Amino acid sequence: MLVFLSFLKFTHLLSLLLWVGSIFFFSFIAAPIIFKALPREKAGDLIGQIFPKYWILGYLLSLLALFSLIGTFLIERSSSFASSLPSYLQGHLDIDYPFPLTRFIIILLMVFIAYYSGLVIGKKAVKIKALIRAEDNAKKKEALRGTFKKIHAVSAILNMSLFFLGLVLVHFTALKL
Repeated sequence: MLVFLSFLKFTHLLSLLLWVGSIFFFSFIAAPIIFKALPREKAGDLIGQIFPKYWILGYLLSLLALFSLIGTFLIERSSSFASSLPSYLQGHLDIDYPFPLTRFIIILLMVFIAYYSGLVIGKKAVKIKALIRAEDNAKKKEALRGTFKKIHAVSAILNMSLFFLGLVLVHFTALKL
């Protein structure tokens, strides 16, 4: 059981680091470079091709982080497991530690944000971009661009929220290492 617990903790930490790292890389490195190197419309098209994969990665890593935390919690709370450990290892359990609930709430919030961002906001953005391309009327096209800017702003806020919540989560997780 100790080996499985170690695997769950490793999986939890790895999924968090990959998830937060991918948000950092995409938001602060890849997207700015793409928009600097390509004309705006082509950059937007390329980012539009990356987003579905970015969201899928976030969905998978968020669920992996959530379920590995739940598994760790359940094993560590098992009185038979805790009592079977040598006393020097029992201090490394989260049994009376306030952060598991906090981490659980943060991960749930992050999972919700990730899915909402991709499945709701992302779909709206794709739809609006298609309408912009299909529209011939300059006034209507400009109004659609304004709508897209608002959707993009919401998407950026959600993405930065994920990033900062992820940093908090990594911090709380590191406190227990």
